[in-house]
Amino acid sequence: ADGFLSAAAARRLLLGQPELLVCRWATVYEDERILVLDKPCGVRMSLPTGEHWQGEESVQGWCSLNHPSTLTDGGDARLCHNLDFVTSGLLVAAKSARSADDVSRAFRERSCQKLYVALVFGHPEWPLSPHVMDARIQPSQRRFRQRISSG
Repeated sequence: ADGFLSAAAARRLLLGQPELLVCRWATVYEDERILVLDKPCGVRMSLPTGEHWQGEESVQGWCSLNHPSTLTDGGDARLCHNLDFVTSGLLVAAKSARSADDVSRAFRERSCQKLYVALVFGHPEWPLSPHVMDARIQPSQRRFRQRISSG
């Protein structure tokens, strides 16, 4: 049917993806105040009790196992911002309450920038050159889909 991939075409597409799209955990930067980690796509920030599959990973769990210095006395990672389940990218975890406040303030006051890059399947309506979208991203009615806000 028009607009759908055959199983063979989907397999070719997935096998032809660059290594960059392979989702792996990584520590990108670490000092005495913060940790910057690369969160894979398909990973939740934390796991709700009883609402996950056995062996499912989360950012909280990964920090607990690999970087206990980011944990509060209660055992929660000091994550300074969030990324959606389907979004891969860099996350900042703080090693102290003061560092968490400093990083959170930088995001709140917009003295640091977030940059999102989207992988688009199909043909965009704009010319094929780098294109900057400055509208907000908001959830779509479709599960695990995002769309650009109209206002």
